[in-house]
Amino acid sequence: HAMSPPNMESMMVQYATKTALSSPASAEWHMLNVRNAQPFGGMGSIFDFPTQWQAFFWRVQRHTLDKDSPTICEIGLGPGYSAIMLLVATTEGKWNEGATLVEFDLGLEADQGDGYGPRKKIAHKYIQKVFEKRARFIFGNSDKTLPAFQKEGKKCDVIHIDGSHNKE
Repeated sequence: HAMSPPNMESMMVQYATKTALSSPASAEWHMLNVRNAQPFGGMGSIFDFPTQWQAFFWRVQRHTLDKDSPTICEIGLGPGYSAIMLLVATTEGKWNEGATLVEFDLGLEADQGDGYGPRKKIAHKYIQKVFEKRARFIFGNSDKTLPAFQKEGKKCDVIHIDGSHNKE
């Protein structure tokens, strides 16, 4: 599967204005790039519910506008659409500028029967390529990695929880 459209670089230049970068249209464009590169399209992710992710997009964007170097934390990468939406909503100037996303996930090899295992690898690679150092991935059980993150004195301005779906 292709990682991105052949003309991705020229398309990114078109989107390279501050206002165009942080728009739902840009978020959808990136999510489509990832979905088209993934082996199983699947249904039921946030991408399949546009009103949900668009409302979340605007809420995150408004919440982080007045913050200096905001940090967004997400538990559970899945197919990567939420991570992309969070990164686009907080982009400032260029794709590699804006809020930092700290992603807590079991790992790229982890597949709990939901089909996300192979899709995570593609999303991870795409996010690293496009958003560069704005995304930090912490792999392991979030019941342990999140408290360790907090003990380092780190905090999150926005938290999106879509992982660790245990009953406790």
